[in-house]
Amino acid sequence: MRSFQTDVLVIGTGGAGLMAAITARERGSDVIAVSKGPIGGANCTLISHAGFRGTVKGFSEEDHFNITMQAGAGLNEPHLVRILAEDADKVLKLRRYGVPVQERSRGYFCHGQSGMEGAAIIKPLVRYAQEIGVKLISRTLMWELLVEDGVVVGAWGLDFGSGEYVHIAARAVVMAAGGAGAIYSRTDNPLRTTGDGYALAYRAGLKLADMEFVQFFPLGNANPAFANRRINAMTADVGKLLNKDGEDIVAKHGINVHPLAIQARDRLSRAICQEVAEGHGIDGAIALDLVNCGTEDWARGDQLFGEKSAESIREFLVKYFKIDEKPLLVLPTGHFFMGGIPIDGEGRTGISGLIAVGEVTAGVHGANRLGGNALTETVVFGERGGLEAARMAEARSSHKTALPERDMAEKIAQLPSVLTGEGEESEPLSTLRERLRQLMWEKVGVLRNEAGLRESLTEISYLSSNCRWDFDVNQPEQVIEAMELRNLMLVAEAVNRAALERRESRGSHYREDFPDVSDEWRLHLVVEHGNLGMNIGRSPIGSLFAGQEA
Repeated sequence: MRSFQTDVLVIGTGGAGLMAAITARERGSDVIAVSKGPIGGANCTLISHAGFRGTVKGFSEEDHFNITMQAGAGLNEPHLVRILAEDADKVLKLRRYGVPVQERSRGYFCHGQSGMEGAAIIKPLVRYAQEIGVKLISRTLMWELLVEDGVVVGAWGLDFGSGEYVHIAARAVVMAAGGAGAIYSRTDNPLRTTGDGYALAYRAGLKLADMEFVQFFPLGNANPAFANRRINAMTADVGKLLNKDGEDIVAKHGINVHPLAIQARDRLSRAICQEVAEGHGIDGAIALDLVNCGTEDWARGDQLFGEKSAESIREFLVKYFKIDEKPLLVLPTGHFFMGGIPIDGEGRTGISGLIAVGEVTAGVHGANRLGGNALTETVVFGERGGLEAARMAEARSSHKTALPERDMAEKIAQLPSVLTGEGEESEPLSTLRERLRQLMWEKVGVLRNEAGLRESLTEISYLSSNCRWDFDVNQPEQVIEAMELRNLMLVAEAVNRAALERRESRGSHYREDFPDVSDEWRLHLVVEHGNLGMNIGRSPIGSLFAGQEA
């Protein structure tokens, strides 16, 4: 076992984690940042289209606040949205770190390196973090937060490159492990986005909020070979989305908010899936028809999005998908989690010394995220979380945080029994994982109902507890896969139970058996530990974090 001591431990090296690490280090803290994949790799910032919501070209703080609250369908925490809107111009600070941020259109910033997408954000941040002395540890999955007397003292996990267990003692910990797109068979997230941060927090005793709200991007490529690729949002407004009868489904479903794939992601995803479910699909998908789109159509896309990228988008789609010859089949894909760990305005959680930032948190986006807010959130709350972590570490500079080696050895010895189920039937990890992901897509995806949700809960229970998992505890890669699967199971159950409890349709959560919005459900559902397992509680708007801070 390898042991480290640091002031601030950051778990995750996407945009939010790197911002937190850089900020804490600039404040004078010793910082270790841990990534499950390569440093800065396998995160959603890296695969983003790199657009930031912000106060630019006449788009005011009040505009930003109002449109974010509207998108969140009444479930945002207003004080967090106010921080997001007031501090959104901090995305310009990225220029200090080598990210070429520039104004794009009303309400939007973007990076200035065409074709690099999120890499133009992540690569400079990684380079800057290295230059200022952040210690970076890759290919290590942190399995458990170490908490003593309500105070976080570090975390431990497994390096699946060397096979060594890793113990990191810290005076403050920043959770920035991202979302859990990998619970679905269709997702544009990296496939190792397995909800590790949610699972770490829940096992440490924290509540999770709003887990039923998962955003689906409507224009996922329907071809299984490209299931993790989404089609550029502009194309929904340039072409037409047609069912097998040639009906324009945007008009059919009365969607009149533009840009469609930005402002109406939930409604458009639902319309596509409803058409397919009712038998109007084409090979289980909907056709995005761009064949007859001319210069004026693509120019409309540029005008709507305030950029001049339509021609390059068209050329890419012609080259790789022959859109000038045939329609492209699309189907929604899992994209973003609105729910997670409740935080206050500085990223503090219900465990003293533990900060959470980015997609792993709840409260900013409510029931549905406005396009462009995810990256702005990483900058605004990543910086605030990093500052708070450094402050906490300074306040605890005289505290000892390392656990005795004996305690760590006992935790490691217990791991195999924690990971494996108890049933007689044995399944390989890969089979279990795909069964879970397909189950979640079919029963807990865009369209939900009570019968499907109850069926999936039963199956999740069987896969989690009653089926023995077949893997070699002496092979680090297989142990990591089992850890990831255990995390996926936990998150899948949380999403499922919250979706079953919420008997209405709001934002990204749609119940076929309760299709309307109800004022009765304008509240947060929280997933918490109970005597018999996972329970669902309720929290009023405005009090999600109140009373939780240790």
